[in-house]
Amino acid sequence: MNMFEPYAPRAIYFVDTFQAGDWHVKVYQQTKNEQFSAQKTFDQVLKHLDEWVTIPERTSLPVYQHAFVIVHEAREGVWILLFWWTGGEMLNRSTWFASYNEPVRLLHQPESDRLVCVWELEIVLHERKAWIDHILCNAHNPDFEGYRQNHVAIEPIRMEES
Repeated sequence: MNMFEPYAPRAIYFVDTFQAGDWHVKVYQQTKNEQFSAQKTFDQVLKHLDEWVTIPERTSLPVYQHAFVIVHEAREGVWILLFWWTGGEMLNRSTWFASYNEPVRLLHQPESDRLVCVWELEIVLHERKAWIDHILCNAHNPDFEGYRQNHVAIEPIRMEES
């Protein structure tokens, strides 16, 4: 069995910035398909945001009530990655998974919190640059609104008919 999947860019859709408690959460959809179709899982993610943003507040590190979520329709199912900014310039994260057979059952995957796939890195790298540009380069007067407005989207690649 080949363990590598040939690389092709995956579509990224910025959905919106949602308010969850006192938090601002940028929400992205990402898919290996031509269009994102894991709507049942996505709806469950939105229902859990208020609960999930309490996770960072249980740590001793400072938090800034800014996070982003990637809902990634991948080969084996849908991965949900919640990232939040902490300690000034660090990202922390929690991960959940939903199988295609049970799309509304979101299973916490703490062993996967250390993993990010090559496709998800596209969003993470964009968010890193946005945090640097709007927060760290303006350390004395951070532009949180500018950060919230800065997002990435990549259109799906259409397969040409032969």
